Amino acid sequence: MKKILFLMAMTIVALAFTACTDNEDNLTVNPTDPKALIGTWVGDLSGKTQSIWNYGKAWNVWTFNSDGTGVSDVYFLLDNEPVAIQHQPFTYTAEDGKLVTVMDDGTWDWTYQTVDGKLTIDYEGGSAMTFDKADAAKTTQFDEWSKRELLSVPGLQARYTVFVYGNAGGDMDEDRRRRCSVVRTEQRDRP
Repeated sequence: MKKILFLMAMTIVALAFTACTDNEDNLTVNPTDPKALIGTWVGDLSGKTQSIWNYGKAWNVWTFNSDGTGVSDVYFLLDNEPVAIQHQPFTYTAEDGKLVTVMDDGTWDWTYQTVDGKLTIDYEGGSAMTFDKADAAKTTQFDEWSKRELLSVPGLQARYTVFVYGNAGGDMDEDRRRRCSVVRTEQRDRP
């Protein structure tokens, strides 16, 4: 009888330890784990793009591959139909919440975290954008859009031209107005 009680007690103890170690609620997930970046992420950038798009939605799709490559596509919509795309392949490194992407228009330093199926990336602090992990339906939709003939929008260039327009006021004849319309141009580094 003692052997049976001993075996029952040992079984109860073993089950208790197994139940505690298998409890997924006790696992902590590292929000800056680089492996969590891998996949496709979708975010609504309407009103948040570098050149403000006032005609419809602007969707940003980030795809991070496990080999350190990826693509950022921004789709500009007019009446819920894509009309333009900004397509930027990149390479990346990620470690301890720091993400560095190298694109055609330069190197970009970000901070990132993934929590509950959401990716938050921030460029230089204060410019945080949140993306949702893309499901199969969204991925299929964006794949279909990428096959369309869309207007290609270039990425931000490392340098750009600033045109400063001026009219000193008053009535000027057409010839003088035309000569004074562009006061100067200058090259600046990207903001």
